[in-house]
Amino acid sequence: MEDVKKLGLSVENKELKRGEAFNFIWDAVTKPICSDGAVLAVKLGKMAQEDIDNVAVKNDSGTEESVAEESGVPENKDADTDDSVLKKIEIKQFGYTVLKADEWITVNYALELCNSNKKYAVSFPKIYVTVRDNDGKILKTEDQALWGIAADDSYMYAGDISYKGIEPETVEISVQTQEDRFELQADSDMIKSDNLVIANTSKQDGYSISFTGEITNNSKEDLSRVKVVVVYKKGDKIVGGDIEYMDDLLSGQTLPFEISYCEEMEYDSYEITAFGYK
Repeated sequence: MEDVKKLGLSVENKELKRGEAFNFIWDAVTKPICSDGAVLAVKLGKMAQEDIDNVAVKNDSGTEESVAEESGVPENKDADTDDSVLKKIEIKQFGYTVLKADEWITVNYALELCNSNKKYAVSFPKIYVTVRDNDGKILKTEDQALWGIAADDSYMYAGDISYKGIEPETVEISVQTQEDRFELQADSDMIKSDNLVIANTSKQDGYSISFTGEITNNSKEDLSRVKVVVVYKKGDKIVGGDIEYMDDLLSGQTLPFEISYCEEMEYDSYEITAFGYK
């Protein structure tokens, strides 16, 4: 509130959040100072974020490319923190495998989602998956809204997209965040993924293949939903993944899980992680 005091405005009996304080100052001062308020905006450190999201792209040979997609993020939340300019949610890595069954094509994929904002969680980021032929025409596209991601956190996610037709030339995966979906971690329903500990894992080879293990909630929060993700790798490259949903994992509780395996996937190692929300 130092900027408010310096401008000589009375804030007695007012409990203002930073955004409300900015609006209060703007209405009270900008009109008599300048018509567009630009000078005051500079004094308050009002900053804009580029409306560009990176899109991760891989072609059929697995070579990663990059394109751009427009997206909005909110303006300055707190000029005195590392989050003075809110950062876009990013896809750190991803990979996929194309599976064929008669006329059906399935693209099984996995990715790592990252939120580098130190204090701000993000709710409902949306993942877009687009499959194209060698002329760039779209064969299939889908979007998936995730629950969210905690501040200063990353986690793995897996899914698939199916259609009738030819094999794709490229698979594009991007993430978009709406400008009103940033919130302080203390107010968020998301917990950091490292609070969910995976142990006692094994691969079960029977009539059907699955991965089993136990998950412990080491956070102080009871969780209503949890996703357990197995990511398949060939060397150090992601080639796909599978996911299992769980309900009601209480604080301090340990529960068993089992994830069904995509039997046609070729891999030489796997990793099991989890994320969840209150």
